[in-house]
Amino acid sequence: MESKRGQKLSKATVATVLAASGVIVAMPQPSHAYSFEDLNPLADYYEPVLDLANRKIATGYSNGTFKPNQAITREDAAKMLALTIDVNITNPKNPGFKDVTTSNPNYRYIAALAELGIINGYSDKTFKPKEPITRGQMAKILTLGFKFGVSTKLNHGFKDVSNKNANSYFIQTLYDLNVTKGKTPIA
Repeated sequence: MESKRGQKLSKATVATVLAASGVIVAMPQPSHAYSFEDLNPLADYYEPVLDLANRKIATGYSNGTFKPNQAITREDAAKMLALTIDVNITNPKNPGFKDVTTSNPNYRYIAALAELGIINGYSDKTFKPKEPITRGQMAKILTLGFKFGVSTKLNHGFKDVSNKNANSYFIQTLYDLNVTKGKTPIA
């Protein structure tokens, strides 16, 4: 049985893969392989991606690729996070998103995370499931999903993250935990 520390480290690995600089994962059709021809074994994300694949949280494409630079959708991010943190997806409360019907294959993951307050939609009552998730949105759902304490001081130095950005403190949290390092040098 895995210890609580081991579970936290495993969850931190998933968070790292989801938020790491330049790493954007996708959840396309399942692949039979647990190694992917387009992953660089020397890349920071290599081992975490294989871990996610082995645990059937993220999959590759049927042609043996993973496409690590392809954007992940909001619905796929919700599914991956729900599977990672083992959210109860049995009969979740309907969040009322106009564009996420109960027939959507990811409905249960989205609804369960919305019920827990980990994800939310837009003011027009949509979720925009097929839209790419932003890095800021990803920072928010990882911070809330893994119950990381939200940082209270902004000092990450990212030029493209204003203090007025709604997700700035979530981004700071992942930066403080060394889960993300950004895509460009810090100012």
